Amino acid sequence: MIMSHSSIWFHENQTLRQRLLDREGLRGEILESLIQRNDVICVNQLRMNIRSFRLLCGLLRTEGKLKEDGLISIEEQVAMFLYILAHHSKNRVIGFLFSRSGQTVSSYFNSVLNGVLRLHKILLSTHDLVSEDCLDERWKLFKVFCKNKF
Repeated sequence: MIMSHSSIWFHENQTLRQRLLDREGLRGEILESLIQRNDVICVNQLRMNIRSFRLLCGLLRTEGKLKEDGLISIEEQVAMFLYILAHHSKNRVIGFLFSRSGQTVSSYFNSVLNGVLRLHKILLSTHDLVSEDCLDERWKLFKVFCKNKF
């Protein structure tokens, strides 16, 4: 009787470990299919190319103070965030696609959103207006166009 209980516990423990390893492999495949294989797929799914995605992840890591806590990489956090925005997906859909719980998806969506908000000075820059008395030749055509248009 004791032998059977311990063998059942061992089998269940091994099965659980195998499921966790399978889930981690699936997560890696999903992330790889989105951001590492093809620019067309990346643009279709996340609305930006691979280079832009990597630059955004780097900015969020350094300037946006987004942290990798060992559970989810920054790339996966940003991919989930962009996928939600690109496809107006629900929490359950993203949780299923990335094999994460709804709470995890929501938590990391909010942390990436906060990181993007911290980048507002970098991402949303304002430009100086050209004054009326500007002597630069490049802007003369625009002044004439604006005067005739309005």
